[in-house]
This record gives sequence, structure tokens and C-alpha cells, in this order.
Amino acid sequence: MKRFAELFRDLEASNRTESKLRALERYFAEAPPADAAWGLAFLIGQRPRRAVNSSLLRAWVAEEAGLAPWLVDECYDVVGDLAETLALLLPDSEGSPERPASPALAEFVERYVLGLADLEENERRERIREAWSSLPATERFLFHKLLTGGFRVGVQKTLVARALARLADLEPQLITQRLMGGFEVTREAFQALLAPDDGQHDPGRPYPFCLAHPVPDDLDSIGPASDYQVEWKWDGIRAQLVR
Repeated sequence: MKRFAELFRDLEASNRTESKLRALERYFAEAPPADAAWGLAFLIGQRPRRAVNSSLLRAWVAEEAGLAPWLVDECYDVVGDLAETLALLLPDSEGSPERPASPALAEFVERYVLGLADLEENERRERIREAWSSLPATERFLFHKLLTGGFRVGVQKTLVARALARLADLEPQLITQRLMGGFEVTREAFQALLAPDDGQHDPGRPYPFCLAHPVPDDLDSIGPASDYQVEWKWDGIRAQLVR
């Protein structure tokens, strides 16, 4: 969890593509495959089903912090981000001898995010309190983002694919294609994503969509016009049928 929180911080702190690529590559190189699989899933927009609504979470934080609900609302209005507000209001457990070491991301998600769905409300609350006691404020902020479905980070899927390609010494297009059609969040799926290219193609896997690019000013540089086909570019929804 700590490693993924550091990645989130690094990505949010920089607007330089190369810095983001280095941060992503470092995370995927250092994280255990099971953790890297969950980190990848969150980065490309796969989010687990919300197990607790924001109003309930806000009320539990108010009780935990000994604050009136209206004061929590006032703080939220000032801060502007619910996950950050709640992380700041909770009593700080950092440095407490009772707080365990930061848990692995995969284990944390299984217990404290996915594991909440089938619990009764009072059991959910106790499980979340248990998570709060195991995390410092920076990681609580990320936990709240995952809990409420509000996790967003300023990287495109293509940038994540480039980082993985650099790590595995593969073509970014191959990583992008392997990610098409969804990513199964398992250790094995992440390892298969970085496996060497054996030239075998899965006929059931979609191809990445081609993007439109302007032609260069010097049209002769791209070869004879007879080699190309030109068509109108229409706005709309693109789809693939894989048969």
C-alpha cells in the first residue's frame, strides 16, 4: 500500500512525461506481481464496486474524530476533496507502536475494499476502523479514494503501456494489445502481460484502435500517394467485432 501511495504522489506531483514514465517503471519493477496487478488495474480505470456510500463514511469519520457532522461538512467545503478531508480529520496513528507495517496492496484490497461487500453495516464499520488504524494519513487518503470510487490519476493508459513496455523490453503496441478487452487482476495475468513476444497471436483479442494523425508538410516524405487510402474522419463511437 505504501509503495502504491508513493506512486500516486509522484504521478500527481509532476506534469513531465518522462518523470511519470520513470515513476511507473520503478513501481512495476519493485512491486510484487500481485500488488503490481492491482496497481495496474487502478491506473487503467478498473475500479471495484463501491461497498460503502460517502454519507456513511462521513458519519463514521465524524464519530471517530469526535466531531459534529456539520463540522465535517464545513471542512469538506473548504478542502474540496472528500477523501482528503476524511484522511485529515481522522486521529493520526503515525508513530503509534500499535500500528503495524504498511500492508501489501493486494492483501489490503482483498480485505478492506473487496471484502466489505458481504458484511453487515456494523461489521463494515469495524473493518474500516481496522484499516484506518493500519495506515498513515497519506495512505488513508488513497484508501478513501478506492472506497468511494473516486480514484483518478493523471496518466493515460498509453503511458502506462509505455512504462510496462520499457520494463519488459517489448513494443508498447504489444502491451496495449494485451490490455485490450480488459485485464484480469491476478499475479499470473500481470506476469503474462510482460512475457516475451513468442509471435503467437490470440485471435480472440481485439486490436488497439488506430488514432488519426496529421500528415507532414512534405507529402513526398511518406511515399507515393498510390500506397495510401484516404477517407473522411467522422466523430462517433468506434467498436470492434471479434469473430
